[in-house]
Amino acid sequence: MPPPQLIENWGSLPKNTPSSVGQTLLLPVVRPEINGKSFFVAGDKAIELEDTLDSAQPHWMGQELSDNVNAGQELLLGKR
Repeated sequence: MPPPQLIENWGSLPKNTPSSVGQTLLLPVVRPEINGKSFFVAGDKAIELEDTLDSAQPHWMGQELSDNVNAGQELLLGKR
């Protein structure tokens, strides 16, 4: 149980229940295609982060750097 001061300071920010965190941890068991993905859980809602970051990569990195990073990853992983 969190300390009372933390609960008071947390205020109306989203809170998780043990059940929602547990369900998120079990997602890869029932959906093996998402095994190894990163999830953020807030207010009993889970969002997958990696695909979201990948799709936004050119926006926050710039297209040229994003293309270069992707090409380097392909080389390192032997996909060329």
